[in-house]
Amino acid sequence: MLAYQHFMAFMHLKQYSAVNFFYGRGGNAIPMQQTNSLIRYYRFIFGHCKIMKSRAWQYLLALFLPLCALWACNPKSADLPAPLPKVASVGFYNLIPNQVPINMYVSGTRQNSNKISYGDFSGYMNILSEQRNISFKTDTLRQQIYSATITLDSLQTTLFVTGKPSAVAVIQARDTALADAVNVKPKLRFIQASADAPPLDLVLNNVTIANQGYKSISAFNRVDTGKVNWSLNLAGTNTYVIKGTISFTAHSVYTMYAYGSYLGGANSLSLGIKINH
Repeated sequence: MLAYQHFMAFMHLKQYSAVNFFYGRGGNAIPMQQTNSLIRYYRFIFGHCKIMKSRAWQYLLALFLPLCALWACNPKSADLPAPLPKVASVGFYNLIPNQVPINMYVSGTRQNSNKISYGDFSGYMNILSEQRNISFKTDTLRQQIYSATITLDSLQTTLFVTGKPSAVAVIQARDTALADAVNVKPKLRFIQASADAPPLDLVLNNVTIANQGYKSISAFNRVDTGKVNWSLNLAGTNTYVIKGTISFTAHSVYTMYAYGSYLGGANSLSLGIKINH
């Protein structure tokens, strides 16, 4: 509309008819007060600038100024909707031996609906990404056992809540690996989440993920499909602590994690598995 007023004001000075001046196409009236101001502006330009005596320059100006007005009226990013906040998918395991069920809080707000007992996984929950204050509290007494500020991206993340009731720790693992459509052998990583265990080797048939200390996260390794014999050995030896068998599916991604007490008891050392993809 503003650009059209510029044009019509200019054409009024060029002695166009009153009908063309007061009405736009389709019979939409042009505000008289705004148009009179533009007429006075063009009279000043043409009357005081010698270069504007040229008819060619006058027509160039008639084209240029409306374009400027259109550019100024462009809402650009100011009128665009605000970008949606980035959301992370976060889940956690309760791997604290002899610990009662726990819950996760973000900036003081509980996230999981059901209490998470020892060895259980919460499932993934949507949480705003970037830096967040994460805390864990016991279910019944709401006693805070852990609190820290961690950085979350917009991908899936698993928190392994481990340690001892008097010294809780969190291992943050990003679940970014994707299944391979070409290579049939599954991918597998190992997380050592047992606070009192020495460094361990995870042996899976002929694949060894070696010397994993407390809180360590290995790289992903290719393992055999089908039934596989596994053992958790003392690092660098053939002395196993626990052993068993497991079956792996082609084109899959797994996380295996040691948890529990190496010293034995009700929550003795165990090996858990999580299917990522």
